[in-house]
Amino acid sequence: MNIFFLKKSKKQNEIDSIKFAMQSEMEKKNGKLNSAFRLIKKSINLDKKNDSFYYLTACILFEKSEYNKALQEINKAININPKIYYYYLQRADIYNKLNNQKAESDDIKYSLELMPKSKKFYEYKKNIYEAQSNKQMVDFCENRLVNWDKLLI
Repeated sequence: MNIFFLKKSKKQNEIDSIKFAMQSEMEKKNGKLNSAFRLIKKSINLDKKNDSFYYLTACILFEKSEYNKALQEINKAININPKIYYYYLQRADIYNKLNNQKAESDDIKYSLELMPKSKKFYEYKKNIYEAQSNKQMVDFCENRLVNWDKLLI
């Protein structure tokens, strides 16, 4: 078999997988979740190592209220690339819907460790946790805010 053909075929698969993912995003934004799901699955079939495809799948399933399936997909994304903070925030949202507050709290804390520092983010999350009467997370965010200058070093 011609090696040039294989390289070209691989490149075409990469292009097609991104094309399907972009189409999936558009369908999701338009509320066409079933179509979005079918398209992102095409992307995954062409590129099983792209963590962002699993993340998008999890987001679609989350919007469809299929939380257990969404959890499986976000875990795949995290297994491929464990350094993306918003993957953990998405998983925290899933855990929230599954009434697993400990796992939700753990993922939020870990995402805060990974994410670029943002004082506004901690202020925002602190307000949310205060409204939810989640003292542990309020204290965590408050600690971040009080020690902000030290965190930047």
